[in-house]
Amino acid sequence: LLVASDGSTVRAWDRSGHARLLAEGTRPPLQIAMMPDGASLVVGAADGSVSRVEIAGGNATPVGREAAAIAALAVAPDGTQIIAADAGAHAHVYDLRLGTPRELATDGVVTELAWAPDGHGVAARSLRAGIEFHDRESWGLWLLGGGRDFEARAPVWTADGRWLAALSGGPNISVFTPNATRPGHPQPPAFELTGHSSDVTVFQFAPAGYAAASGDISGAVRAWSVDWDRSSSHQLLGHRAPIDAVGFTPDGQRLISRSSDGEIRVWRVHLPALRMEPSPLAPLHDPKRRWLVGGDRKSVV
Repeated sequence: LLVASDGSTVRAWDRSGHARLLAEGTRPPLQIAMMPDGASLVVGAADGSVSRVEIAGGNATPVGREAAAIAALAVAPDGTQIIAADAGAHAHVYDLRLGTPRELATDGVVTELAWAPDGHGVAARSLRAGIEFHDRESWGLWLLGGGRDFEARAPVWTADGRWLAALSGGPNISVFTPNATRPGHPQPPAFELTGHSSDVTVFQFAPAGYAAASGDISGAVRAWSVDWDRSSSHQLLGHRAPIDAVGFTPDGQRLISRSSDGEIRVWRVHLPALRMEPSPLAPLHDPKRRWLVGGDRKSVV
C-alpha cells in the first residue's frame, strides 16, 4: 500500500490505484509511519497527537500526545514501540505493550528518525547537534560525528544494522558504527565514501548486503560496494539535473534514480561491473560470495 496525507485526511492506495480514506479530522496529519504488520499505520498531527489507524476499518486509536506539532515519527521493527518528536524539541518513546511513554533526551529539534533494522537503537537528526544515536537498552544520547559542529542529515542503516550512513553537506558520505560505549563523547565516522565531485543529495543502502547508491546536485549517480577499508563506486551517467531520490527494488537487482526535472531511470545492478581496486594478493568477495575480483584487477570469477 502507498500512504499519503492531504489536508486533514489520510488515504491509502493499493497497487490497482484504488484509494481508501483512513482518517478525517481538524488536526492535519504531518507525519505517517507504517506498522510492520502492514495492517495499520501511525499518524502524527499538527496538534501533537499520535494515533494508530487500522487500514481495513479506518478506526483511530490514540497513542499519545506531544507538546507541539509532530516533526518526526518512527516505528520499531518489531512494532512494539513508537518514537515521536515534536517541533518544540520534545520526544517520547511510546511502548504499545506497557501503554506508558518514556521521555527521550535529544539535543534540539529532531526532524528525522531511523530505527536500526535489527532494532538495537535509533538514529535521529537534530537541527542543533547533527546525528544522534539512542540505544534501545538505556535510551541514552550519543552524538555522532563532531557533535554540534558536524551538520548531517538523512541517516540510513544497512540491512543488518551494522553501519549507519549520513550526508554531511558536501561531496562525501559519512559512515558510522554506532555504539553506546562512550556517552557524552562525539563518535567520529568509521570511514567516508568519496567519489562525488558535487554535494551529495541522496544516499541509500540496498535491501541486503553492502551495496548502495547515491546522487548529487550535478546529476551524477554512483553505485557503491561498501566495505570497511576498500569501498569503491562506479558512476552512472544520464541525468542532467540534481538527483532527489535513489532506491533499490526489493530483490536488489535494479536501482531507480529520479532527478529534479522529473526524469526517472532504472539501472540493472551488476556488481562485477563496479570498478574495484583490490590488492593483487588480496582477492575481494562480495558479502554473499557471489563474485570475486582477482589478482590482475580485471578478472571477475
